[in-house]
Amino acid sequence: MKRRVRSELAEEAIYLLYQTHGEFTSSRASLRQGLGRIDAVGRLGDTAAGGIRIEAAYMRLVSIIEAYVDSMNSQLVRRHLSDDTPTPVRRMTADVEIRSSSTWGDRKEAYARYHGVSIGNCSGWNEVDAAIAVRNSLAHGLGTLTPRQRNHAMRTKMRSVGARVVDDRIHLTSDALGKLLSVAVAFVDSVDSAVRPS
Repeated sequence: MKRRVRSELAEEAIYLLYQTHGEFTSSRASLRQGLGRIDAVGRLGDTAAGGIRIEAAYMRLVSIIEAYVDSMNSQLVRRHLSDDTPTPVRRMTADVEIRSSSTWGDRKEAYARYHGVSIGNCSGWNEVDAAIAVRNSLAHGLGTLTPRQRNHAMRTKMRSVGARVVDDRIHLTSDALGKLLSVAVAFVDSVDSAVRPS
């Protein structure tokens, strides 16, 4: 059976995913938990070095997925351009790239419209979507659910990727990070296969 060869972009994304996870794994043993009288989780977010590190690694893994999807879209959109492509066409291409990377809804629509690929049908999409919600909570609430996220459906969604939600606060473990790594690799591989059929 012939094994499908990944694109260079997918190879790089997967390398970065493993590198990020490896950096977290190799450094977590040396991190202190807590800062004396300040508990591990303050009102604004995690204060323990280990908690901060895992949140940063989680956010980076999701960002790598996003960067891969956006870069692959750009590569696919630009593949038909040449040195003699008229300037208006180049500008339209740039507009398509910008408009198709604003939100995940825009990304999904662009892949369906321009590349005939349903990102929602790619392996691991539901988990990636849940990880995006966790990342948004980390980015916009320092791990506290944003007002828009404070509902049962969102808490359930976040739990599906190993995030514990207690009192509107997300708690991540190394197991959740490992789960995200596996999901991310499967998702990147699935998108890569979908846009580059063998």
